[in-house]
Amino acid sequence: MSVVLCCTHGRLEIDLFLEDAPRTCRNFLELCKAGYYDGITFHVISLVLSSPALVSDYNLLAGTGRGGYSIYGARFDDEISARHNHDATGIVSMANFGRNTNASQFFILFKPSPHLDGKHTVFGKVRENSLVVLDKMQLVKVKKNNVPVEPVKL
Repeated sequence: MSVVLCCTHGRLEIDLFLEDAPRTCRNFLELCKAGYYDGITFHVISLVLSSPALVSDYNLLAGTGRGGYSIYGARFDDEISARHNHDATGIVSMANFGRNTNASQFFILFKPSPHLDGKHTVFGKVRENSLVVLDKMQLVKVKKNNVPVEPVKL
């Protein structure tokens, strides 16, 4: 199954890994259907991978930076799969505040980030034909803290 996210830089078509991350995909799909992500900004855009502990490693982080919401009420558990890693541009994964703290924030990789493996649930991948949109997003000017100067919105 796939989903299309329309953003200020174009359409991101994302294939979802329903078999390996069913709860995560369901949460994401339900939030999409409910309009939860409509108008939300990517609040961090970073091209440089630094310390694995920094949020800037996520490259493209969607949300407000305040934690988010889950259809399950509270945060929900990780769904780590050996079949999917942070090994390619376009990987879509859950942002979290530690083990089993998933909600609504997600990130999309601009480049492989293997230090995130086992820590974040990979639940999708941007289709090849949409990678040009990620290329455009990488060119966005950012402030010192990697916050976009001009908002990048869904």
